[in-house]
Amino acid sequence: MKKTQRNITWALSLAIGGFCVWQGWNGQAAWCGEPSKRPADYKPFWYEYTAEQLVGKFSTDQMKRAEAELKEIQTVNEKGPWKPTWESLGRHEAPQWFLDAKLGVMINWGLHLVPAWDKPRGGAVYPDAYGCTMYVDDAVQAHHVQYWGADFQWDDFFPLFKGEAYDFESWVKLLDEAGVRYIIPFSKHHDGIAWWDSAWTKRNTVQMGPKKDLLTPLVASARKRNLKIGMYFCFEEWATAILGADDKPCCRIWNWGIYAGQHPLTLENRRRVSGNIPVKNYYNQYMTPLVKEMVDRFNPDCLWMDGEWATPFTAMQKISLRNSFAASKSIPKSNLNWTVVGSARSTSSVGNTGPPMPMRAGALGPSRAAGRKVGSPQLLR
Repeated sequence: MKKTQRNITWALSLAIGGFCVWQGWNGQAAWCGEPSKRPADYKPFWYEYTAEQLVGKFSTDQMKRAEAELKEIQTVNEKGPWKPTWESLGRHEAPQWFLDAKLGVMINWGLHLVPAWDKPRGGAVYPDAYGCTMYVDDAVQAHHVQYWGADFQWDDFFPLFKGEAYDFESWVKLLDEAGVRYIIPFSKHHDGIAWWDSAWTKRNTVQMGPKKDLLTPLVASARKRNLKIGMYFCFEEWATAILGADDKPCCRIWNWGIYAGQHPLTLENRRRVSGNIPVKNYYNQYMTPLVKEMVDRFNPDCLWMDGEWATPFTAMQKISLRNSFAASKSIPKSNLNWTVVGSARSTSSVGNTGPPMPMRAGALGPSRAAGRKVGSPQLLR
């Protein structure tokens, strides 16, 4: 590609990326004009099942099914060609398609584009963290109270999240024409909202908000144009309903890298965890099966794992998951091999603050490329 063409491609891609990232629920850019505000007909959002009802209907079955999923991962790790160690995974090489791709775009889109606001943070802004910062950041709290009201909880945004501007076909077409070779959409961010109809959580876009599967048609559209498809996935969530020591549902809080413990459910925090099926073990009975379901269903070409800044990766089953995905039998009805690139080894993982990089797997500690730190391993097929 000539230099001029390459510059045009980058310019278009940056513009497209900004469009996809910050396009608001009403089709306007996040910071254009007056900020979004509380509608006159506001009513608190209540999901059809309370946390207690979800426990009675789904929790026991989910915890039992999770055991089978963990055993399947263990079996793959025992019999597959790769072992859940950094030494084994470090022998993977980045796939040729990734080395040749040059350009990929992440689609940062979701419930956070209803409030669509954040304060400047050293030259950056993080409106996708609004579901956390509206509770812990003074400036964001002040904005929220002014425009939405102190009684307006995170899940109260669901009725306003209709997905009317989610035009995946035109996005994929534009990205393809701009020279983008792979796309990484959110599959689940820290707000806990899965973009597909999951068997492991009712907190998804089919049950709430747009009331439709956002991921399946996007993946199909990308593959129709021969674009590689990745999945961004967050292991930690701002707030999650789980079972406490007394086997009663409570609210598990994680404030942007800081685990803030378990708290009794209240009228307020219940509207932060709508649709969560409470389980005893957050990682083994919820997060790990959810990741596996996403990979099994969508067969992504790469994974971008996020949300491990303070939690040891061993607790999150991350290396076990990565190894099982590296094995050819980790994805049912297929014969795929996965590659891990840009790995970090520590008792408390350094976290992922950068994209998958075209480098040999197994590099220890954070690696740097284009001035951005790459932390824990990314998986590429």
